[in-house]
Amino acid sequence: MALIEQQTFSDDRTAFHDSDNGVYRYCSFESFTADGPHIGAVFVGCTFKAVDMYWTMFNCAVLVSCTFEDCVFRGATFASCKFIDCTFTRCRFVADNMGG
Repeated sequence: MALIEQQTFSDDRTAFHDSDNGVYRYCSFESFTADGPHIGAVFVGCTFKAVDMYWTMFNCAVLVSCTFEDCVFRGATFASCKFIDCTFTRCRFVADNMGG
């Protein structure tokens, strides 16, 4: 299990490279679109700002003390996820372009 600390990610190619088995601690995810990533990692004290997540599958992810600001979740799923002490500010949860 990889530990990623205090990194800033601004594109989807690098943001979720360890998203199924990594631990992200105090990382920032800013201003990009993620198309279809599978996310099952642990996120502690991370910030997500202006991230557009399309068909993102948060499967068994654990998010602790994370903040989400101005994010869009289109067709995203959150099966068996745990959100602990997280905040969502001006985020939108909308259907995908296929109505799902």
